[in-house]
Amino acid sequence: MLGMTNVAEIEKAIERLPKNELAELSAWFDRFELDAWDEQIARDAAAGKFESLYAEAAADLMRAGLRNCETPHDSEILAAFRETSGTHPAARD
Repeated sequence: MLGMTNVAEIEKAIERLPKNELAELSAWFDRFELDAWDEQIARDAAAGKFESLYAEAAADLMRAGLRNCETPHDSEILAAFRETSGTHPAARD
């Protein structure tokens, strides 16, 4: 990494970047953070960490009287939740 061995050196190098390269770095870092977020959410979902949230949401729907309306089967709702839960909120805009 260009001989930079610590955060202070990286910070100094960033401060010396021209504006256009700083913009490129900023865009890259945004993508990097979003990808890391997505990967963490995917790992958490695979580990079942959202099961209690799903159960709570399903219970709320039933309490609200939505049990008899036309909705997908619970497993389909859970699958849809898992598909979308790996997306960082900022990336959904």
